Parts: sequence; C-alpha cells; structure tokens
Amino acid sequence: SDMEAAGVVRPRGAGGGGAAMKAGGNTVPRRLLGLLLSLLSTLGRIAKSHPQTFAIVLSCTMLSLYGTIQAPRTGIVMSTGPNALLLSGGHSTVLAPPPGYVAGFMESTKFRNARSSVSERISGRAGSLSRLLVEELAGGDGGGGPKRDMLDGTVFVKKAGGRKSSFGMAVVARRTVDVASLVPELGGDGGDDDDDREGDDTVDDDDVVDERTVLLQEATDAAFDAALTVLSSRRFTEFASGDDDDADQLVRFQSTPSSSGGGGGGESRRSRGGGGGVGDGAVLVVKSMGDFGRYGLQPLRVAHQEESTDSASVIYYTVKGGHFDGEIRVAVGIINGGLDGEGDGDDGGSPSIVITVNLVVPKKGRRVGKKYAERIV
Repeated sequence: SDMEAAGVVRPRGAGGGGAAMKAGGNTVPRRLLGLLLSLLSTLGRIAKSHPQTFAIVLSCTMLSLYGTIQAPRTGIVMSTGPNALLLSGGHSTVLAPPPGYVAGFMESTKFRNARSSVSERISGRAGSLSRLLVEELAGGDGGGGPKRDMLDGTVFVKKAGGRKSSFGMAVVARRTVDVASLVPELGGDGGDDDDDREGDDTVDDDDVVDERTVLLQEATDAAFDAALTVLSSRRFTEFASGDDDDADQLVRFQSTPSSSGGGGGGESRRSRGGGGGVGDGAVLVVKSMGDFGRYGLQPLRVAHQEESTDSASVIYYTVKGGHFDGEIRVAVGIINGGLDGEGDGDDGGSPSIVITVNLVVPKKGRRVGKKYAERIV
C-alpha cells in the first residue's frame, strides 16, 4: 500500500521470523530437556558436596527400581544354584517365585541338562532309596506290616541307622481315608432307607449286604480314580490345606506341562496311563528353605512310576541346583479292612484309600532341615 511504500507501516511478514523462533524455543520437549539438565546439574552439586549421602540414596533408589520391576516377574532371584561366594545353598528368591518364572526355568537348557545331585555310588540307582525305605517300613520280612511308630495322619521321622544304613534322613507322612465315610448311605447313622427297610418284612438281610458291598466297590473305584487323577496330573499341593492362612505358599509343587495334563476323568484306572513319564521334571518351592530364610527352589525329575489295579506311585530324585539331595515318593493305594487289616465292621471293615509321601536323603547327601522335611511331606 501507499503507507507501506512511504515507510509508515512495516511490510507484512517483516520481523515475524524472530517471533517464530521464540515460539519454537518454548516447545514441551525443549522445556523437559531444560528441566532435566537443571536436575542433573543440581544432582552434580549435591554429589560433590555430600558424596557418601548421594551414593547411599542413589543405591537405594536403584535397588527399589530393580525390585519393583523384577518382583512380579521372577520374585527377585538371589541365586540360581549353590555358590560359596554368594553364601548360597541353592536356587533362591526373595519373594515367592511366580508360576511363570518357574515354568520358564523348567524350560531352560540348564534345567533340562541338569543331572542328579547324588552319584549312584552314594545312593544307588535313582528310585532305589525310596523302594528300600518302603521295604523297611513294611517290616522287611514280608509279613510284619507297617511300623507301629508311624501313626496314621502324622509325620514319622525315621532315625538314621548305623554305618551300614543307606539313609541319612527319612521322613514319612501317611493319611488313610475310610471309603465308607465318603458315602452317606454307608454311614452308621441309619437314615430314611434304614427306616423303610425296618417296616418292610420282604427285604432280605442278604440283599442289604449285597447292596452295601456294591456301594462300597463303586465308592472305592471312584475314590481311587480321583486319587489317580491327582497323581497322574502331578497336582500334589493344589488341593492341600493346612492350619496356616498362607498354607498354599508354604510349599508349592509345580511340574512341567508335559507331566501335568494326564488323567481323563472318564477313563478306567486299569487302562489309563500317567500324564507324564520317566524324565519329566518338577520344582518344589518351599518357604524359608532358601538363602537367608527366603524361598528355596528344589528341582526334581521323575525316576520311576508304576500303576496297578490297587496302587500307584511316582518317585522323584533331586537334580543339581537345589538345597538337598535325595528322593521324594508319592503313592496311593487301596487296603481292605482299615489299617493293619483290622476292620471295624462285621465283614472285616470297609476299604480305605491310603496316601503316603516319603522323603529320603542318602547317608552322604545334603540334608534338609527337619522342619522343612516335615512341611514338604
């Protein structure tokens, strides 16, 4: 315009570059960068004036950040095996290791290639210690029956023998479930059915006995099939309970996926095989068994398993990287007439389901604390 030509008004766009540059300098990234540089400068002055305090605060901050990130992922690993420099007795974590971490550990090359923690010169072939303990508890002569020291429903600690003994430690837990107690119709409290039979003179006593026998057999088959399902799926601690509120965290047994998917509910126990096989792995997580009273992880591997029409068992042996040496045997079976063949009924007593867990440590092997051994079994 004429005023622009005369120099009264500045041309459009003149002087706008400086304003644009000023606006660009006030962007959020530039402000954050300036704040970060200012913070670093302040920290540098603090570190220079108070070096010890700064080092302590920085270390605590880094440890807190590391723990926050690792706790939900690994439980904060302290060590992955025995280490004299770290004063470690075996695989340990500060917090309870998540199932995902344990599963990942069992899929690692270190776990798959791990060998037995005890040589055959000390304990013999894998699984032999557990079978030897079973023979000793049975009396050894084929007719002595279970040792009277081992009371049903309690934990029995077998004392280590003399020089010729193969055991450095042996702990046994046994629980018996009377099949009749699982079926209301077989209880001793009578019931509507009994009242009906009292008023019916046509009911023969032989028919009542036959009906009870059939019910007992069906209940025994169902209870044993349920026990076999737990045994074949290796879900040993999933249904366990205790007096402690956090009993499920005291001991946790986790097996490899290949050994935890067997046992269909509709298959007969005479034709069904176990979900896993010899060589399948597992990890036993025990609270306070690890380093400095934290969580300890004990790797295991299947040494032997068997199943018959009235019994089944699986034996695990310890592999390198854990806190003790030895074997763990879990067995379930059917006995007639209660413990020691002493029945409580007119026909010799009803059948019972017996669950037994043994923990054996060889004489020259690393022992686990008695408290933790009892907790495991």
